[in-house]
Amino acid sequence: MITDKLREQTRPQHESIESAAPFKVLMSPELTIEQYAQIISFWYSYVKPCEELIRSNQTMAEAIPDIEARYKDSLLENDLNNLGIQPDTLPASTITPPLHHTTDMLGFIYVMEGSSMGAQLIVHKLKEHSWYNEGITNFYAGYKKENGKMWSAFKKQLLALELSDAEEAQVVESAKQTFTTLEQWMNLQGQQQMSLPAL
Repeated sequence: MITDKLREQTRPQHESIESAAPFKVLMSPELTIEQYAQIISFWYSYVKPCEELIRSNQTMAEAIPDIEARYKDSLLENDLNNLGIQPDTLPASTITPPLHHTTDMLGFIYVMEGSSMGAQLIVHKLKEHSWYNEGITNFYAGYKKENGKMWSAFKKQLLALELSDAEEAQVVESAKQTFTTLEQWMNLQGQQQMSLPAL
């Protein structure tokens, strides 16, 4: 099944991205609100141009009927506004996965949806900080109590597409590229904006 292939074949990239410098800072008990704001900015710069491309692909709405509810840019914009940052002042990422076909976009959405599930641990850690408030954690909170339900629904939608072996391979490759380019972007921004050491 495509869901099994995605989980198993992207595991190395998934494990690698957890070592990205900004994500290590994110889980630190010394995380400041300024550092958190920078990380949310990095996310927005990466997600926004990718989701704009996906919105322009009409077949995505057919493949994933609830795709509009799954876009993350509005959550990030809410966080940024509440952090005092204007989203339209942020540069778009110069490192993104190739999103030319619907199969490419499905791989990207898989990674983003999976991140909503994994982010629950991050929200728990963020609550330990004195500066925490729900208004700046919309992105990491995701669908909140509906995270599990939305993740299950997405996997069912993927399976219902009945992709060919070649199409499944394209989805998997795109998911790998998404993990890899996101890690590269985060590390680059961590070095340039947060003065974090290169890995």
